[in-house]
Amino acid sequence: MSTKALLSFMLLFLLLIIESLFPFPALSLEYPKAEENKAKIQQDYLEYFAPALEAINITEIKSYVNDLVSFGTRFTGYAGCYAAADYIERKFKEFGFSNVERHAFSIAVPLDEGAYIETSNGERIRVYPLFPNRVCPPQTPPGGLTGQLIYVKSGDYEEFNGKPIEGSIVVMEFNSQYNWITAAKLGAKAVVFLEPNYTTTLEASMKYTETVSWNFVRVYAKGSEAKKILEIAEKGEYVTLISNMKWCNVESYNIIGYLPGRYDEYILITAQYDSFSFIPSIAPGAREAIGTAIMLQLAKYFAQHPESHKYTLVFIAFSGTNQGIAGSRWFVKKYIDERWQEWGSKVRLQIEIAINDENRYIMPHHISGWTWGWIESVAPWLTDYSNWLFTELIPIIADRLNRNELVFDPLMGKGWILRDLFSSGGPGYGVVYEDYLGSPLRYTNNEPLLLLGGPGIAWSNAYAFSTRYWTPFDLPENINWENIKSNIEVLYPIIFATVNFGASLIGDWAPAPPGYYPKWVDVSGKVMEYNVKTGWWDIPVKDAIIIYTKGGPSSTYGGPEAGFVVFQRPLPAYVMSDENGSIFIPGLMHAERTFMYLPYYIEAYVVDETTGNILYAPGFGRYWYGGAIGVTAYCDSTFTLTTLYQKEQSIGIYTLFKAGTLVLFDVGDIYYRNSAADARITITVNEVATRSPPDQFSWDIYSYGGHGVSVASVFVPPDKPVEIVAHTTYTLRYPMIILTNSTEKNLRGDGWKVKAGEQCILTYTTLRAAIDMRRLNSDRMNMLLARGISPVGFIKTDDLLMEIAQFAEERKYSQVEALSNRLLVFERTNYAILRSLIEDTVYAITFFGLIMVPFAIIFERLFFMSSGVKRVMLVILTYALPLTFLWFFHPGFALASSPLMVIIGFLVIVLVTPLLAVIFNALVVAIKRIRAKMVGIHWIEMPKFSVALLGFSTGVAHMRKRRLLTGLTLIAVTLVTLSISAFTSIGTIKVIKERDTTIPAIYDGILFHQWQFSFGGFTDFGGLGGQSPPQVGKRIINEFRTFYGKMAVIAPRAWGYIGYRERGLYVFNEEGERYKIPIIGVLGMSSEEINVTPVNETLIDGSWFTKDDELVAIIGKNMADYLKVKPGDTIHLGVESIKFKVIGVIDEERFHQIHDLDNSELTPWDPRLPGYENKIWPGEILIIPYKTLLTIFKGWIVSVAIKITTESTNREIIFDIAREIYKQSGGLKPITVYIGFGGKVYVISPESFVTIFGWQQQIILVIIST
Repeated sequence: MSTKALLSFMLLFLLLIIESLFPFPALSLEYPKAEENKAKIQQDYLEYFAPALEAINITEIKSYVNDLVSFGTRFTGYAGCYAAADYIERKFKEFGFSNVERHAFSIAVPLDEGAYIETSNGERIRVYPLFPNRVCPPQTPPGGLTGQLIYVKSGDYEEFNGKPIEGSIVVMEFNSQYNWITAAKLGAKAVVFLEPNYTTTLEASMKYTETVSWNFVRVYAKGSEAKKILEIAEKGEYVTLISNMKWCNVESYNIIGYLPGRYDEYILITAQYDSFSFIPSIAPGAREAIGTAIMLQLAKYFAQHPESHKYTLVFIAFSGTNQGIAGSRWFVKKYIDERWQEWGSKVRLQIEIAINDENRYIMPHHISGWTWGWIESVAPWLTDYSNWLFTELIPIIADRLNRNELVFDPLMGKGWILRDLFSSGGPGYGVVYEDYLGSPLRYTNNEPLLLLGGPGIAWSNAYAFSTRYWTPFDLPENINWENIKSNIEVLYPIIFATVNFGASLIGDWAPAPPGYYPKWVDVSGKVMEYNVKTGWWDIPVKDAIIIYTKGGPSSTYGGPEAGFVVFQRPLPAYVMSDENGSIFIPGLMHAERTFMYLPYYIEAYVVDETTGNILYAPGFGRYWYGGAIGVTAYCDSTFTLTTLYQKEQSIGIYTLFKAGTLVLFDVGDIYYRNSAADARITITVNEVATRSPPDQFSWDIYSYGGHGVSVASVFVPPDKPVEIVAHTTYTLRYPMIILTNSTEKNLRGDGWKVKAGEQCILTYTTLRAAIDMRRLNSDRMNMLLARGISPVGFIKTDDLLMEIAQFAEERKYSQVEALSNRLLVFERTNYAILRSLIEDTVYAITFFGLIMVPFAIIFERLFFMSSGVKRVMLVILTYALPLTFLWFFHPGFALASSPLMVIIGFLVIVLVTPLLAVIFNALVVAIKRIRAKMVGIHWIEMPKFSVALLGFSTGVAHMRKRRLLTGLTLIAVTLVTLSISAFTSIGTIKVIKERDTTIPAIYDGILFHQWQFSFGGFTDFGGLGGQSPPQVGKRIINEFRTFYGKMAVIAPRAWGYIGYRERGLYVFNEEGERYKIPIIGVLGMSSEEINVTPVNETLIDGSWFTKDDELVAIIGKNMADYLKVKPGDTIHLGVESIKFKVIGVIDEERFHQIHDLDNSELTPWDPRLPGYENKIWPGEILIIPYKTLLTIFKGWIVSVAIKITTESTNREIIFDIAREIYKQSGGLKPITVYIGFGGKVYVISPESFVTIFGWQQQIILVIIST
C-alpha cells in the first residue's frame, strides 16, 4: 500500500470515530434501525407503553360513537353519512391538523326518498323501505298501492288462513324469516314489517332476496308508528302505501388528515365511518363507528403530542366500505397507484382499525371479505414485522398488563392475540377464514392496498360472531365497553410502538413486478343493446346497474369441508354505467393463485325508476356478446381475471335487452317440495308460436334448501307470448313444471305476455303449473282415447281439483298449498306417462318404416322378379301402400307433431342407406388393394357382399317354388308382428314394500328426513345461481301439519353450526368464565318434542321449551357444573350479543342414548368424523328452540317426526300415511321413510320388476300362427 493511500485510509477511519462520538447533523438521520437488539427495544418500549395507556379514554370514545350515531343512518349517500364526514373533518381541524383533505368518489346506492302509509282520514305514517331485491328497490308505482291492511303475526301459513290476502297490504312481525314471500305468493301487494324487541343480522338478511331481481314492496315501521299501523290493520282499514327508493350515482368522501413526523414516510391509520343496514334509512351502525372513534382518539393524542410519533401519520376515514370498500379502492387508485412517485411511494404501512366489542380476542390480518380466497403464503413486506410483533412486542405487552393469556391460553392452545391470519393466506395453506373473520363477513379498508402489493393490515376481533351488525338495533347502549377497553389496552401500545419503530421492519414494496406479485386489476367494459338493424352492439345503455361480487364461504366454499356461520356472504357491490354505457371498476382481485381461480359474478340491469321494475335484463342467447364473460344456463354470468401482470383488463360488452319480468315461486324439485337435489334447477323459456327459445332471455333464482324457500324471475321479450319450463339435471327428459297460461278453450295455453318494464307475479305458482299440466294432459289423453289407446297408471285428479277450489274459496291457504303440491306431483306423473306412451307410439312408426325397406325389396323379388324402372316402381309402391295404411289407422302418425317429417325421414334413410353401403364397400376394397400391394396375395377371396347377394337370390328362388307356404308364413309373421307390437309392451313396475328391521321404535309414527341428511353436505349457495341443496324445508312441514295435524304430533328439528365446524365456539357465563371445550353445533327442537321422544326424561333440572320460548337454551350437566350455572342464569355463545337464558339441564349420557327411528342419535352430524352416521356428543352442543335457531343461525330443517296420537294409532293408518309420504316425496331420488309401530321400525323402500304387458291376449294367436 502506498503512503498516500495509507494516509487516506487513516483519515477516513478518524472521521468515522469522530462521527460516532460527535455526530454531524447533516449525516445523522434518525430513521429507526431494524438491527437494534432486544434490550434496546424493551427500553424503547417503556417510552411507548405509558403514553399509549394514557391516551385511552373510554368516555371520549363513547362520546364519539354517540355523536356519529346521532346523525342518523350513515349509509353511504345519505344525509347522516355527509354529516359524519363534516364532523370528522371538523374534529381533525379542532385537533390541530394543518392539512385536511376531502377525497371525492362516485358510487351507486339505493336512496330512500321517503315512504309513508296514508290512512283513510289523510294521516301519513312514516315507514322505511328495505334493501333492494338484488337491484329492484321497493318502489311503488305512481299513485302508490292501495289495499286493506291485514295482520298475519309471524306469517306462518295457518296465520294467513281465512283472510283476504289477494290485493291486500300485509302487516307482519319482522322476526318472521322468509314468510313475507308467502304473502307475495298469495297475491299481497306489499308487506309492512313491525319493529320487534330485538332482531339479528341473519333475520334482517332474510328480508331481501340477494340473487333474484323482483319488485315486491317491503317497508319497516318503527315504535309508535308500528303500533298505530297494527291498530289500523286489526280494524281491517284500507290504506295507500307510497314508497320511493331509487338508484343514484352519488358523490361520497374520504376524509384525510396529515400529522407530519420526523420522517417523510407515511403510516396510514384508517377506519370506516359509514354504516349499513338492510333497512338503509335505519343504520345506526354503533359498532361500525367504534373504529372511527378509536381513530379520532388516536388522532387527537398524536396531534397534541407531536413528539410521540416519528413517522408522518395520515388519518383516513373511509365511506363506501359496505359497498365493496369503494372509498378505499378509489383512494388507493388515485393517491397510491396514480401518484406513486409523489405520494404512494411514501406509504410505509396502513393500519385499519376494525375492532368491535364482541369479545377480547383480537388479531392482525390482511385478508377479509373483499380478498376472500387469497392463498399467498407470506407477503415479503410482512415477515420481519410479524416476527417482531409476536415474538418480541406482544410478550412485553402481556407482561406489562399482567395478562399472560394474550400470549398463550391453555384452553385455546394459543394466545388471545392470534397470528393465524397474519402471515398466511387462506384454504390453500391450511387456514380457513370462516371462524377467524367471524360474522357477518365484512370488508376492511386495508384490502385495496394489499391488492396493490402494499402493506395493508387490519386489527379486528377473532371469532366475532355478531347478531346486531347491519340492523336497527346496533346501538351504543348495546356495546360492551369493557371489551373495548380490554382490546385497546393491547392495540394502543402496538400502534405506538409501530409508528415509532415497528414500521421500519416493513419491507420495500412497489405496485408492480418484479417483487411481490400484486393482484390489483382495474376492469372496464361497456353495457350495450344489440341492434338488429345494424347487426352489432352499438346502442349504449346508460344508468345500467351492474352488480358484482366474488361470493364467499357460503356460496363457493360450502359443504362439510368448510363449515357455515351465522351470516357470511359478503355484501354485493354496484356501479352504474355512464351515458355511453361505459363502466370502470377499480381494484378487483386477480384470480391467479386464489382459491380455485374464483370468478366474479356480474349482472347488469336497468331499473325503471317510476315503478322499480326491471326494464333491461341480461340478454343471454343468440345476441349475447361472447368474450370474457361466461354464461351458464341463461342464469349466471361470470368473468375471471386470469391475464398475468395486466392491471387493466376489459370484460368487453355486457348485452342487455328490453324485457318484461315473470316472477315464480317454489321452483325446484316438486317431490321434495324444495330445491333440486343437486341445486341445479334450470329454467327454459319458449315462444308459444314456435315452441322454441326466443333470441334473448335470462332468469335469476333464489332457492335456499335449508328453509325450502324459492323465488325466480324470468326476463322475457316484451309482447311475445311465452311458456316456461323448469328442469333438474336428473329430469332432462320430462320437465318438473310447465307454465303455459292455459284455459278451457286453449288447453295447450296462450302463454304469458308482458310489456317492457312490466312485472307479472304468478301467484299460486304450484297450482298454476299443476292446472296447466293437467290441461295439457287432458288434451293428450283425449287424443289417445280417440285412437283406442288407454294409458296404464294414469291418475284421475278431478276430485282433488274440486277440493282445492273449495279450500281456495274458503281462503284456507295452507290446505290449498298442500293439495296443490300433491296435484302437481300427480299431474307431473301423468305427464310422464302420456309423454312416454306418445313417444313410444311415434317411435313405432320409425320402426315400421325401417323394416318396410327390406320387406319391399323381398316382396318384389318373391312375387314379381321384374327389372329396370319397373322394379324400382314396384319396390316404391310396395313400400308406400303399407305406410298409407298406417297413416290412416296407426295413432303414431296422428300423435306425431309433424307426420310429414316422419315420412321424409324414412325416405332419407332409404336413399342414404345404399349410398353408405357403397361407400363402405369401396373403402373395404381400397384397403384390401393396399394390403395386397404391401404383402401380396396369399389366398383367393370372394367378396362378402357378392356372397350375401348370391345367398339372398338363391333363397328367394327357393321361396318362389313354394309360393303357398311362403305366402302363409308371411301372413303369419305379419299378423304376429303387428299384434305384438301394437298390443304388448315391456315395462318396469315399482312396488312399495315395508321391510322389517331390528331397530327398536321409541314411538308409533314416522320419521322423515332427506337421504343422508344432504346431497353433498350442508351448504348455502353452492349450485346454479342462488341455489342450495334441499333439506326438509317448511313447505313439506306445512303439508304434514295440514294433512296429519289432527291425528299426530309434528315435531321438526333443525341443525346449525358456528364458524369452522371442526373447531366450534366457546360458551361463557355472565362472569366471563369459559367452558373448557367448545361447542360444535346447535340443535333446534320444538316444544312438541317431549310428546314424541323421551327428551324430558333426560332433564335433571329445569324444564323443556314452551311454544313461546325464544332466547333460551338447554345445556349439558358438565357445562352447567363447570360454569356454575343453573336454570334462570344467562350464558352467551362466544359473543356478547348472543345471550341465552338457561331453562334446563340434561344428562348428556341419557340424551345420547335416545335413538330415533333411523337408529341415530338426535344431535347434529359430527363433521370431524367421516360419513354421516356420527353425531356430536350432547355435551358439545346447545339445544335451543327450533325457530330461534332459524332466526339466529342460518341452519337447516333436517328432519321431522310424526307421532300418531293414541286415538289414531293402528298399523293400517300409520303405514298408509308412510306410503303416501313416500309416494309424494320420493320422486326420482327416493327418500327412505322410517315407520315405528309396536316397538319395531320398518323401512319403506321400492322394488322394481321388468314385465311384459298384454302377452296373455296374444298367446293363442302366436300358437295358431306357429
